[in-house]
Amino acid sequence: MILKTLDFSLYVLVSVLLVTTFSCDSSSDSLTVPEITSINPTAGPTGSTVTINGSGFSATISENSVTFGGVLANIATSTSTSITVTVPAQAVTGAVMVVVRGQTAVGPNFIVEAQMPGITNVDPDSGMAGTQITISGMNFSPTASENVVTFNGGIIAEVQQASATELITVVPEGARTGPIRVESNGMETQSPVFTVLPASRIAFVSNRTGDLDIWTIRINGTDLLNLTNSAGGDFQHTFSPDGSNILFVTNRSGNDDIWIMEADGTDQTTLISSSSNDFLPRWSPDGSQIAFNTSLTGDNEIWKADADGSNAVNLTNDPGADLNAQWSPDGSQILFRSNRSGNEDIWIMNSDGSNPTNLTNDSGLDFEYQWSPDGSQIAFLSDRSGNFEVWVMASDGSSLTNLTNDPGLDLEPSWSPDGSQLLFRSNRGGTTNPEIWKMAADGSNLMQLNTEGGGQNAAWSTDGSQILYQSFVTGDTEIWLMNADGSDKRQITNRPGNSDISPLWYPQ
Repeated sequence: MILKTLDFSLYVLVSVLLVTTFSCDSSSDSLTVPEITSINPTAGPTGSTVTINGSGFSATISENSVTFGGVLANIATSTSTSITVTVPAQAVTGAVMVVVRGQTAVGPNFIVEAQMPGITNVDPDSGMAGTQITISGMNFSPTASENVVTFNGGIIAEVQQASATELITVVPEGARTGPIRVESNGMETQSPVFTVLPASRIAFVSNRTGDLDIWTIRINGTDLLNLTNSAGGDFQHTFSPDGSNILFVTNRSGNDDIWIMEADGTDQTTLISSSSNDFLPRWSPDGSQIAFNTSLTGDNEIWKADADGSNAVNLTNDPGADLNAQWSPDGSQILFRSNRSGNEDIWIMNSDGSNPTNLTNDSGLDFEYQWSPDGSQIAFLSDRSGNFEVWVMASDGSSLTNLTNDPGLDLEPSWSPDGSQLLFRSNRGGTTNPEIWKMAADGSNLMQLNTEGGGQNAAWSTDGSQILYQSFVTGDTEIWLMNADGSDKRQITNRPGNSDISPLWYPQ
């Protein structure tokens, strides 16, 4: 009986101890104080993601609350040792606090920074000085002056228009290829590489000062410069292959002489001068020599001289008229026009004048010839079929092919830089003034590029993407520019009552 009583008493004691133990554990868990050991990052704009590291947090998101400077934040994830939150929109710099089941942990201060600007797109992604560009992104200042746009090279561009998502500016002079930096509200971001294209200029001839002079202008119509301003006429300008010099013809001394100047118009010097007329200068492909015409011997002959005017030698010495030397791309041969056979034909000779050969021996008129860029073909005009049309032949005169076979008048063939296409002007279809057309090198894919009332002296850009030409659509002859597909026509010069002609690209 005594043993049974002891067993029962022991049972009650154990039960009480177990209840007390479980009760104490439960009470201890509910009173655990959370602790913050670190936050990462410690600074950033509103909307940033911040990770709070520590202990005593609840894995149940709803049992935790987090504030930044007293402003409640949205919790994304939580464990007993980590909470991930988004810095709230109204947050201010101050302590980060975590409350778990009524227990509070105070962490380090979080510094709320201004919203970071960001660039999503730059359009276009390349351009020359003066090109307008649009920078798209986020968190820019809508006040234009509060945004600083810096191009590679440390050149700051003026922001013309601004919104929170878009900045409009212009590529400044001196900018170099590289990222564009935008600073707004004390924060900075940068774009991918922006390619600064060479500041394309063109040279042309104009009578706007009363006689013919050579002028230059940017293709956006700015920075007009008069290179030659003499009492005589200056014309037939042509660039050296490296773009550093310009040959031109002037009659300022009474006869047509060949002069040379720097590409900016400085150091104008007589190069070829005789008692007769010297004209049609042409640089050799390497820039070391020039071919030109002179009537010194009584008829038109082709001569050659070194680039400084020395060592002049007569390449053609024939009673006929020989004109318009055109060097082959490799400089080994020269095309020219001659009537020595009784007809106007295209001839070829070695660059030392040897082995003159008639390439087109026809009763018609063959002229306006041009080498293909690789030197394998020659495009030219001929009226052998009754109309002036564009023909092509191999450089030895074989494989003669009529590319344009139309009752209209086709003129001025010009190869694209890659040799895949030809420009020409035509009045086909009954147009009063010939317009500019384009075709593939085999004569296919005919395309009319302009329709506004005349086009002439078309010149491809070095990359083949644009075409310069002169047009009299406004009643005056002005210089125009268009894309190679005929789109985006722009008038570059505008001088009513005068003529701007013979546009040439500065070599790039």
